[in-house]
Amino acid sequence: LIVDREATAVTVTESVVDYEGSVKLQAMITDDEQNAIPRLELALKVEVNGSWHYLGSSITDLDGRAYLAYTALLPPHTYKLGVDFKGNLYYEGSNGFSHLKVQKLPTTLLIPSCIVAMYGDGVTMRARLVDSRGSPLAGNVVRFRCWNGSEWMVLDDVRTDDKGYAALTTAFPVKPQEYGLAVSFDGDRYRLPTETESVLTVEKETVVLEVSAPKTAEIGQAVPINVTVVDDENNPIGDLSVLLFQDGQLVQEGLTDARGRLTLTWTPRETYFFRTATQVVELRVEGGELYEDGFKRIGFAVVRPLWQIIAPSIIAICAMMGLLVCIGRRAR
Repeated sequence: LIVDREATAVTVTESVVDYEGSVKLQAMITDDEQNAIPRLELALKVEVNGSWHYLGSSITDLDGRAYLAYTALLPPHTYKLGVDFKGNLYYEGSNGFSHLKVQKLPTTLLIPSCIVAMYGDGVTMRARLVDSRGSPLAGNVVRFRCWNGSEWMVLDDVRTDDKGYAALTTAFPVKPQEYGLAVSFDGDRYRLPTETESVLTVEKETVVLEVSAPKTAEIGQAVPINVTVVDDENNPIGDLSVLLFQDGQLVQEGLTDARGRLTLTWTPRETYFFRTATQVVELRVEGGELYEDGFKRIGFAVVRPLWQIIAPSIIAICAMMGLLVCIGRRAR
């Protein structure tokens, strides 16, 4: 009586895992009647560059299945996965094959949904590159681009630091409005590319009016008003229109020079008062498309010349004295 060993068959499940991710490799062994065989040792291996590399072994459970935890440190690629059963006194040896697919690691770029910049001012934009587990990816190049209405304009390429941050500081001498902003990572051998879009809002620059003028003025005498227009960082702004108003009426206007300077003149109006009164003028800056409008109000202590006060009094006194003399003569 010859009793032969039972034939076996190994079935290997295809496995897919991200690079540096973990997966349970799975295989099953059955006899020639498809019955699961428990408590058998199966050896798992992977083929890399034409050579087989042993991964480990596992004992089948009551369902004939063996599992092996594996962390994918191989470069992303599709590898041949093999499982061997050497056989024993009761069962013949067998093997099976499938595939182990190591995928590139998904990545994400994190950036605020809206970034606000002031026209002509520097602003720092920060993006963070992380993998699918949220771990920062250091030393990778992130590209910043801006949509100018017709095409994507490359701002710069910045390498991430050890915390995954890429920071770009730049100024935006472009028309104040909303622009599309995109940050992208081209990927590499181990990681997938990614891109995130945001909104860049460029706002008008703030203007500051610096005024130098006398505190007092005489009626009928022209007063110089020296105006300097700067931004919030004290940079001079040229070619801005400055208008001088009094009581809602335009008195004079002019353009600032390259140093942001302009001199306007104003003459106090005739008013009915005895000696001193206050007159107020307004300076307005028309910022146009690039700058905010500016406004400043200035008060002057307007005085009437002393001779304008004394002379009428002397004339009145003289007239009175003349009248008295005439009356005296008639009385005689």
